[in-house]
Amino acid sequence: MPEFGPVQILVLFLLLVIMVGAAWRMTKIWSDERMSDRIFQTMRSWWLWGDALLRGWIRALSVGLIGGWLLVASMIAAALVATETIESSLGFGVLALLVFLLFVTLGMAASIMLFNRPASAVPPHLRDQPGAVSEWRSARSRRRQPSAR
Repeated sequence: MPEFGPVQILVLFLLLVIMVGAAWRMTKIWSDERMSDRIFQTMRSWWLWGDALLRGWIRALSVGLIGGWLLVASMIAAALVATETIESSLGFGVLALLVFLLFVTLGMAASIMLFNRPASAVPPHLRDQPGAVSEWRSARSRRRQPSAR
């Protein structure tokens, strides 16, 4: 029977602390427009994928937080199965459900980043932003228009 040793417990504890901190921070991002702007300005200096995707990333942080919690829950479920604390078939079923939900949140995050949909998963003050695809199309059409001389 595999052991769930002190290193795994420490890693799980640290992840839980990080996730609680992220949840607290997300409440501020959700309610304070200035917090989103600060994150944008801070990350803009090192973000490699352009402003449109950075704005999308900030919009999708709430769904990313849910994905993080699903990862932590998956780790706990995997540990319980590995240590035979719960029955294997039940544990694998729970683990499969958690992984499925994780993929759903990844798809949702991509949808929010690219299209700003579903709006209910986006902080209220960011719901009017265009998605990254709309920003790219607008920029492309502006480049194609002949300049008025």
